[in-house]
Amino acid sequence: MRYDRSDDFYQWGGMHLFAIYKLLGVDVVALNDSGAEQVVRQYNVNYYDQCAGGCDSSKGSTLLLPSQIVETAGGVSETTSFSYRDRNGVQNKLLTQAADYGYLGQMDNPYGGRSSFTAEVFNAHPGASRPPRVQTYTMTDLVTNQPDWTWEYAAFTWEVDTHGYAQVNVLWPSLGDGVRRLEQHFFIQKVYLPGTTTQIDHLAGRELRITACLPVSTSASSRRRGDQERHPQLL
Repeated sequence: MRYDRSDDFYQWGGMHLFAIYKLLGVDVVALNDSGAEQVVRQYNVNYYDQCAGGCDSSKGSTLLLPSQIVETAGGVSETTSFSYRDRNGVQNKLLTQAADYGYLGQMDNPYGGRSSFTAEVFNAHPGASRPPRVQTYTMTDLVTNQPDWTWEYAAFTWEVDTHGYAQVNVLWPSLGDGVRRLEQHFFIQKVYLPGTTTQIDHLAGRELRITACLPVSTSASSRRRGDQERHPQLL
């Protein structure tokens, strides 16, 4: 049993795992004055080894989670680093359970910028695991120490067959006026074939509409103002 993330699964226990291959680097090539190809920029990708720290090597060591992306151009290298949290919120990436979904916890760029995430993590179960759902996304300026900007998220109506939510709300940080605005994103799930009781999911996950509004309260799960009657499930 490989413990890295599956790329496909279905409700009754089937599971397909990522291939053993992974991207190690990208070369950006341009033609020089003589018409010959010349590498002008390189991107090298380093990955975490899921068995670092003593896990069972028989479970495989091809964890497809980048630890660093190093960009090199003109003899100068710049590194963007990534760290992950396991299902218990611990900032590491040693998977101890099949179908365990960790998530990206933090990204640091070479210019003093940081993006960090928190997530709701669900029970790991091969064939029916729900991926982590982002709860907050925070941007931090480590150079000027300006106040953080944080987006908050809430999601409603999980569809187990199509593995997606019907609605996702995004509560924006204040844009300087002291007001937090709410975006409501609605997605297609399963639909009925006309004149039948047969449901199909070929459009599942496609965004249906977006509503931008002011929320009743400063919570991502809030209703929009004046919308109490139309969305009783959010009361």
